[in-house]
Amino acid sequence: MTTQGTQETEPVKVEKKRTNPDKSIDVVVRWDISKVKEIDPETGEESKHWEYERFVLEGLKPNCPESEYDNWIQANARALQLKAKARANNLTTEEMKEIIDLETGDRIDSRIHAAASQQEQIGILRYAITELYNRLGESVPTELSELNSIANEEISAGQDRKSNL
Repeated sequence: MTTQGTQETEPVKVEKKRTNPDKSIDVVVRWDISKVKEIDPETGEESKHWEYERFVLEGLKPNCPESEYDNWIQANARALQLKAKARANNLTTEEMKEIIDLETGDRIDSRIHAAASQQEQIGILRYAITELYNRLGESVPTELSELNSIANEEISAGQDRKSNL
């Protein structure tokens, strides 16, 4: 649905409309935003307004505290935009492909996350990459060694904090 806005500044692409009593949120998503100039044929006066497609996603449940909702919206803006465009039947073929990629990532996370947190998954991948370099007889890139060192320091510090409880 094409909507017109009269504000001077360009409308925000994704923004929270309201927080509901159940802690879910409604989000307004806009796309195809363009500034349109019109001239009144009778007066010759020029007026400007914004035109855009708009859809409201209702009842979203962010996996974060309420104080972080705005950050969650910004971090997930592209996924929210694709979801809104899908519900409005307004996706391009490239956007359909992007949704499939996002859904595939979500399915992988949901199947693996039950056994390991994302941090653990990343650690497992770092370890596997390091092992692969070692088996190939190659030296591990400096950047990966540095990342592993940082991660190992933090893991050790975390273990120390836990043992002091």
